[in-house]
Amino acid sequence: GRKNFYKRRKRSLSLKKKYYLLAAGALSIGLLCLPVRQSVVVSGEIAPSHPVAITSPMDGVVKTIFVQPNQTVTKDTKLFSLDPTDIVAAYKVAEKTWLVAKEKYRRVAQQYFYGQNNKMEMQTLKAEADKSASEFAYARSRVNKLVSYAPKSGVIIYDNPVELTGKPVVTGEKIMELANPTEKSLLLWVPVADAINLARGGSVKLFLDTQPLSPLTARITYAAYNAIKRPDGKFAYRVTADFIKPATAYRFGLQGQAKIYGQRVSLFYYLFWRPVSAVRRWVGL
Repeated sequence: GRKNFYKRRKRSLSLKKKYYLLAAGALSIGLLCLPVRQSVVVSGEIAPSHPVAITSPMDGVVKTIFVQPNQTVTKDTKLFSLDPTDIVAAYKVAEKTWLVAKEKYRRVAQQYFYGQNNKMEMQTLKAEADKSASEFAYARSRVNKLVSYAPKSGVIIYDNPVELTGKPVVTGEKIMELANPTEKSLLLWVPVADAINLARGGSVKLFLDTQPLSPLTARITYAAYNAIKRPDGKFAYRVTADFIKPATAYRFGLQGQAKIYGQRVSLFYYLFWRPVSAVRRWVGL
């Protein structure tokens, strides 16, 4: 009777519950297998595509900066100068040494002409005069390099003139960059922890801080193989991308948040790859 009815009803509800759980499990597994586009958000900056490095021509100390950051210059515009104190002093010493050696050689050569001196002494003094002439020419070339000029027209890029003034530099050290204002690209730094498959041709959207509602689109052209240590002490991969539409209206140095799109992966991988990677690094696997 009634007791059997309740037993059958309880069994029926138990079966329905199992069916619902199985259906929910199957639906969850199906959802986790859905393909989604992997992506990561990193900082981005508008940078020159092919900048020319303006370097120090010799060891010295930066004395004067003649241009401002993002200033447009023409060819042969003064850019910066080095402290002339030691270089000019060395030039004056070399000049005096050369004049003395030249005069000694002239006097001995004249005496040799009249048969009043030997040939060996004249050759020795000539070698000394030639050596001092080479040293003087070298010292003069260093004086001529005290001021650096723009090799062509473009936009000057560097951080802060106050930080550069008085800075000791070595030969070949980069002081600033000269860029073509029409050649702009997107510079990205992808932290090691957020690295995804950065394939050439991958899509990127840059949301500038100055206009967050109008993203600029670009495509990856280069992704570094090795991570580089950044000023904050963290390691990141250097990635560059070319804008699909020219970014001529935006100045160099503008920053924002960039969303990099990677390959399609399962929803499960998309949700759990960061926690799994963090655990793997923590346990040392």
